[in-house]
Amino acid sequence: MTDYTTEDVFKILNNIRNNPYGVKDSKHMMGRINKRDLDANEIIKKVYQEIPVGVQKSYNTSNKFELIYEFSTKEDLYVIINIDNFEEITIVTCITKNISKREHD
Repeated sequence: MTDYTTEDVFKILNNIRNNPYGVKDSKHMMGRINKRDLDANEIIKKVYQEIPVGVQKSYNTSNKFELIYEFSTKEDLYVIINIDNFEEITIVTCITKNISKREHD
């Protein structure tokens, strides 16, 4: 398995912009966003169209990352992804967090 870097994440996000099948959702993601009152289409649109304000690799993994997007004036959207390859990612889950978390990290 490839050990991806944060630089790879930005390349992959650029690659998927022209691939309508580049972002896949997961059963876990769909269940969580319903409980968290989030919109799947809005999340997928952000991943396709926006550059994250932060990217962080998850511990002890080679392909799992947190993408951090500005979501509102008080919250950031954390999109947890698995990189499948340089052309596809799977969204594992999403959660909003107080923006002060990013400002202090």
